[in-house]
Amino acid sequence: MDLIEHQDTQGARHPWETARIRIVQRLIETLPDPPSTLRVLDVGAGDGFAINELTQTLNFAEGVAQDAHYSDEWLHKLQGGRVRFVRQLADVAEARYDLALFLDVIEHVEDDAALLRSGTA
Repeated sequence: MDLIEHQDTQGARHPWETARIRIVQRLIETLPDPPSTLRVLDVGAGDGFAINELTQTLNFAEGVAQDAHYSDEWLHKLQGGRVRFVRQLADVAEARYDLALFLDVIEHVEDDAALLRSGTA
């Protein structure tokens, strides 16, 4: 969920979000490496629902959520779980990831090919 849309709703999620998680999970399970060995970066992660759910369900080796719209307050609120939250990709530029998720991101970028080539969001 985009941060601008987020409300503290005691866990109620839109059916699209839960269906998307199931689809992405099935796709990840078809990869040659076991999910528990994967280091996963979720670019434009919004409130972190997707990466949190996938990390919990698939037991990723590492889960990182990036969103340029995280405020200091939001980052403080989200830290402490299994997923690391960062504002900028530069905060994890030295790291290597096995899988990058761009869920509900690419369609909002004017030049998607340039984004993917640059490695920045």
